Amino acid sequence: MSLAIPAVRYAGFTNNLPATPSTTAMATTVTASATPHVKGAYATLVASCPRDVYGITLSVSDVRVSATRTDMLLDLARGAAASERVVLPDLLVGWSPTSSEGGFVVFLPLFIPQGTRISARIQALISSDTANVAIWLNNGIDSVPPRTFCAAHAYGVTGASSIGTSHTPGASGVESTAANVGGTLSRDYGAILFQAQGTLADTNMSNAAQHWELMISSATRGEWRTETSGAERRIGPFPAIPLPMNLVSGTQLQVRAESSEASPEAMDVAFYCFY
Repeated sequence: MSLAIPAVRYAGFTNNLPATPSTTAMATTVTASATPHVKGAYATLVASCPRDVYGITLSVSDVRVSATRTDMLLDLARGAAASERVVLPDLLVGWSPTSSEGGFVVFLPLFIPQGTRISARIQALISSDTANVAIWLNNGIDSVPPRTFCAAHAYGVTGASSIGTSHTPGASGVESTAANVGGTLSRDYGAILFQAQGTLADTNMSNAAQHWELMISSATRGEWRTETSGAERRIGPFPAIPLPMNLVSGTQLQVRAESSEASPEAMDVAFYCFY
């Protein structure tokens, strides 16, 4: 006889949006340390999850500044104040668009228990830089919950300079040579997220599109799209969701890319692996 798995009885979103909508401050303002490349204080996003959480939609906005490098890393954490546990470390969020431009949005398949506090902190190239951080919590669904994970590890991030791994896409649709991102995997994982940040050589982006491929053992295992803008903002990556994939400890992640422009610039990238 088969067993029936009871449905989750509640479905809905909890968020940290302000009472009055704003085009300049979407949600919670998080501030970096006054010392460049050092994490600032945690800011509470949700004081207590009203129900078990089966996934988080994260939005980061109002980071990009014209003719300025805005490299930034974000930690998403759970737990009481002074007892935070980072569940998503060093997410590349620099060069993210403004609130009115849509910000940077990604879905994170994380499970967070009822009653848990969720918070975020950032570090940045710019002293005391800020980001607006919004989250929507998937408070269960009306069927069997989707696969979720307890946390993620970052690969390819350099915390000392708030950037990822430098990679230059190939010109005019020609693929670049695949290159390593981070060291070999420290454990098995069940999903992977790609993220790109900004240009590394100067403070002026070009209007261009890029395709980024995850390479494992010389085979393409996933592909994402980003755009860069002359207003110094990065759009994407798309799709904005981790790719479900069994990744074995000891695997080397690589990236290769192609650009729409004839003289592409180096950008920094990273992978986030969920367990």
